[in-house]
Formats: sequence, structure tokens, C-alpha cells
Amino acid sequence: MQDIVARAGAAHAIALPWLNFGDNGHGAWPGETLPAFTACEAAINPDLVKFKSIFRVSAFHHASEHMPTDPRIEAPLAVNSGGEALGPGNLLGPPRARYRPVDVAMRGGAVVNHYATRSTDVFLMKNDRGFGTGKPFGKYHLNSAWHRRINRNDRQDRTILRRWDEVSAEMARLRALPGVAGAEAACLAWFQTTRQRLLVPDTIRRWTKALSDERP
Repeated sequence: MQDIVARAGAAHAIALPWLNFGDNGHGAWPGETLPAFTACEAAINPDLVKFKSIFRVSAFHHASEHMPTDPRIEAPLAVNSGGEALGPGNLLGPPRARYRPVDVAMRGGAVVNHYATRSTDVFLMKNDRGFGTGKPFGKYHLNSAWHRRINRNDRQDRTILRRWDEVSAEMARLRALPGVAGAEAACLAWFQTTRQRLLVPDTIRRWTKALSDERP
């Protein structure tokens, strides 16, 4: 992260393309994300890629789930993770999910591992929550266009696990803090109860789309 920010210099936002990770064959939640979900798309598709952002909070009034919006300055600068400048209109206008030009935005070497699917049960349970930004959108159905797009298991990428020992040590430290382990146990109990309530056969059939259905 320090290297990415250093390369960005005085830029106001950094574009990070998604690398979609699939369910890795897990029908039920295995307990952890990083070591369990290591299968991803073979390569990022420039026609479909979306982005997340690192940005200077002081330079914008608002942010969407993908990038900052409503800049406080006249000409905000966006760059890719290598520090190359992107189009001047990327941070102007309505919220969007893509930086342009896409080919430049994808360069730089850094990506966001995007675990939008995770296990089948977790994916289906999102229907009970609804779309993350509040819009009514039935994309959390098995075999929907969205599910087929993001549930990619074409190759293995374990790069993020190179520091897993440090991550595990930090999680152990946090769980040792007063109240944290109890809160985690309560969350897991809620998850188990909610899964049993929601994922009955009739509901699963309702949340499964035919392969010919191209709606998200």
C-alpha cells in the first residue's frame, strides 16, 4: 500500500481493478475467506472489469461504493496503481464503477481480490439482505448473469497468503481483547440460525435461475 500511494504522488484517487474470486467449490461457509477461496478468473476482462478506489477524503464531498464523487476541487486527478494519469472526467459526473481509459486503468500491477461470491450459502443469503446499495435487484440468484460473471474458478491465486501468518497473529490478538471473542461467537450463532431459516429447498429453488436467463 505504501508503494502504491507513493507512486500516486499528488493524485486524488487511485484506481484498483477487481480480480474476481469464485466459490472454490464451497457449498457451505468454511469459516475463513483468504485461505479457503483461492480460485479466481483466468484474467481480468477489460470489457467487464469494475474498480474500487483509494482516495483523499478531503478532496471530495461524497463517495459511492466504487469511487469518490462530487469533488471539492476543480480538476481532481485519478491514476492507476503505477501512477499513470487517467482521463480527467473519471471523477466528475454521476457515480460510476469504471475508470477510463480502461486499458490504462488496468495497468500498474495492483488489484483488489474481490470475493463477491464466497460459498453458495453466503451468496444466496444476500437475497434476504437485498442489494448492497438499497436498490431492488435480483442478482443474488444461482446461475444469474451476475453469478456467472463473478463466480470464477479458472485458476489458483494464493498470492495474498504470503502474509497469512501475520494476519492470523493479528486476528488472535484482536480476539483476545475483552468482548471480541464473545461478539464473534454471537455473530456465528446468528449466521447459523439465519442460514437454517432461509436456505430451505423451496427457497433455494426460487433463488436459482435457468442458465438461459440473462438478467443480472
